[in-house]
Amino acid sequence: MGKKILIIDDDDDLSREMADILRDEGHTVDTRLYKPEELPEFKPHKYEIIILDFKMPGITGADILRTIPENHAGTKILLISGRPFVEKILKETGQFGKVVEIISKPFSIQNLLKKIAAL
Repeated sequence: MGKKILIIDDDDDLSREMADILRDEGHTVDTRLYKPEELPEFKPHKYEIIILDFKMPGITGADILRTIPENHAGTKILLISGRPFVEKILKETGQFGKVVEIISKPFSIQNLLKKIAAL
């Protein structure tokens, strides 16, 4: 059975490609294109999984994670990053416990699908 997934990223092409593939796999997917002038609004309880890019213009995934309540109703957060030391940054900002998986860029879609299936 498909999962309800939200993708938050500043790369519209990547977001669309991931969303299309995930939909082909039977998931329900929403995307929120990050814009520097606005923090994405979402209700975590609506989604089983949030795929969150770590580095976006003027903001990091850690900043967005701060807007997500500690008890986010079982939503699993996958953080995508091409930056080293992301775990350290998340631990320093107190956001590490909100993330179930860090996926390093570049990543294969097969790896992403495998991680989603395991959740």
